[in-house]
Amino acid sequence: MACMDVSEDQKEALVGYYQVLAKPNHGYSRILLKGLNGDFEYEIKGVENTFLAMN
Repeated sequence: MACMDVSEDQKEALVGYYQVLAKPNHGYSRILLKGLNGDFEYEIKGVENTFLAMN
């Protein structure tokens, strides 16, 4: 389960991913982040790169 909240000016977003039960050999999952501004660069705290929103 994932949830996301984007600020009104779209400069910040908070994303949470919660795994209720463990699944063996689950692999990787993607979370699509909707509501971000495609003209902004976003950074993830603790990660050196910046990321562009895809529209």
